[in-house]
Formats: sequence, C-alpha cells, structure tokens
Amino acid sequence: MDISLAMKNQILFDDIDLLQFTQNKLKQWLVSNFVNILCDHKIYIETVSITPHENIDSNLLYTLEASNENKTYLMEFGELKSSDIPRLTKGKLERLFIVNMNDDFDYVSLLKKANAMRYNVSVINNTQTLLLF
Repeated sequence: MDISLAMKNQILFDDIDLLQFTQNKLKQWLVSNFVNILCDHKIYIETVSITPHENIDSNLLYTLEASNENKTYLMEFGELKSSDIPRLTKGKLERLFIVNMNDDFDYVSLLKKANAMRYNVSVINNTQTLLLF
C-alpha cells in the first residue's frame, strides 16, 4: 500500500495548501486523512497518534502511527527547505514532504536533486509547491 502517494493525491485533489494551516489544523488534517486512507484499503485501526519531532533537516516533521491488533502503519510528514532535498533518501518508511518553491528557485537543479524520490510540482492557491513522496 502506498500511503504517501494516496496522501499526495488527496492534497492535489482537494487543492489544499497545507503550508497555510496552523500546526493544530495541520495535525488534525493529517490524522484524519491518514485514517481515511487506511479505511479506503479496508484497514481498520484501533489507535492513531501523531508525534512532532525536532529535526534540523525540516521546518516541521511529524510521525503518524496507526495500529490494530495485527499491524502498525507509519508515515512521516514534513516541510522541507529546498537546501535539504539532496540529503533525502528513499527509505522503507512512508514519507511525504512539502517544499514551498518561490520564484527565485532554480527548478531544474532542484528536481535533479530530488531524483531519488518521486515528486509532483503543483500550484495551490498561488503557492508553487513541490511534493516529495
């Protein structure tokens, strides 16, 4: 199951600018959509939590965890600075990162740095956004 892809698709489908959310509203949206994605895959959970982390590579980093009697599902969500992209690696953990791209970015070199990860470039509410998953 590709939770990060489903979460990215939900952001694009609903045209949601998560960078404009307060931290509390962002956490609520992440938990709600994490649970909905699992339910869409017929995975029913008993507990769900979201944990904020201090991380020098991102402005913001959360770990979402949902579990039932059989399995635990994890996903990371973060907001990155463009300079942090080269340090990202594709891991086993589901991940979704957002980068706010302003007009002075060198898009070509930025996308080359993101070549180890899947990405989507989008404009949401006049904000150019790079979604890495």
